[in-house]
Amino acid sequence: PLFTDVFPLHKIFHLWDKLILGDHSYPLFIGIAILKQLKSTLLKSGFNECILLFSDLPDIVMETCVNDSESMYQFTPKSVTYRKFALHEEEPGEFDLKYSDDDHGEVQAELYPRLSVYDLIRLL
Repeated sequence: PLFTDVFPLHKIFHLWDKLILGDHSYPLFIGIAILKQLKSTLLKSGFNECILLFSDLPDIVMETCVNDSESMYQFTPKSVTYRKFALHEEEPGEFDLKYSDDDHGEVQAELYPRLSVYDLIRLL
């Protein structure tokens, strides 16, 4: 189960509420929110200390984690976190992202994520 091995049960109930209501990209934002809280500790630590830190996370302020992840989720265009093989509830044409199996190397070489026309119009 998601995050149960690193957080006490009383802390992850709020997290699970958001995970159940969010889409496939929401765990990414939770991970980023956790990294954001641990940033200063991670930057001061070596590799081995970082691995130990992630195996037994210190006191993460779960309310801050949930709020930060929700904020990032709301403001990030959906096409940026698009996953080709995820279960999609949107209409196929909404994202207008065309990925073929031959594009794999090209996509990895890109410096910025692909943005759908739909999201571009919403941003303008």
